[in-house]
Amino acid sequence: ENEKFAENGEDCSEDVGPIPAPGNIPVNTYAVTEGNKTCIVFKGSMKFVIPYVAKSGNATEPVGLPEKFTVSGSCNTLLHGEVSQKMEVKFYEDWILTIYFTDSDNKTDVQNQLTADSSDKYFISQIELEYEYNSNLFVKADESVLGKKAKFTAANLTLWETGKDKSYMCNKESTINLSSKDGFELTVSKVQYQAFKKGNSNAFGDASECAADEETNSIVPIAVGAALAGLVIIVLIAYLIGRKRSRAGYEQV
Repeated sequence: ENEKFAENGEDCSEDVGPIPAPGNIPVNTYAVTEGNKTCIVFKGSMKFVIPYVAKSGNATEPVGLPEKFTVSGSCNTLLHGEVSQKMEVKFYEDWILTIYFTDSDNKTDVQNQLTADSSDKYFISQIELEYEYNSNLFVKADESVLGKKAKFTAANLTLWETGKDKSYMCNKESTINLSSKDGFELTVSKVQYQAFKKGNSNAFGDASECAADEETNSIVPIAVGAALAGLVIIVLIAYLIGRKRSRAGYEQV
């Protein structure tokens, strides 16, 4: 993890575009395409919690990715000598989110062509965020930090691993602590992604669900089964009571 500041930063008063409310972050779809090949598709709602110096002291600010953005990236790259792909999302004028996806096996011959076709599994290995402390997003920021640019890097991650030709999916909201020291967090929901894709389609392969979703999916049929069992018991009791009353009526006659 590291953080670097630009020198002689000035306050930015330019409009950064519509800023989503922290509780209403849009679900966007990002795709990385090179030539006629789409190698990465990422869908989800993402919100960072960014530490900063406020007028009253240290504070954090939730900043979500907006609907307005541009996407670039690479289908063939190296990260720390490992076969990887990367997605770059630019938003708020000059903010850049970079996510690296790394081949678990790294068996590809990098001296020839970085096709990464040999990968059995892959995962998110690094997340970077380049951002600016501007008055539009950091309303309570101290003047000493306004206009300054920073870069945060969370490296050596093994996040959301999934198999080749498959996607990873997690609908339930989850928060990833990217830095326990600084309080830098990433909150995501309704996420589905696939890297090292083949062809030019944005469609996802079969999904590997996160544990939270699997738990939710298992609770639903159990709840339905319990409700049906309860209904059967109620009907049976009502039937027995009705039958008993009928017999009592016959005996009186």
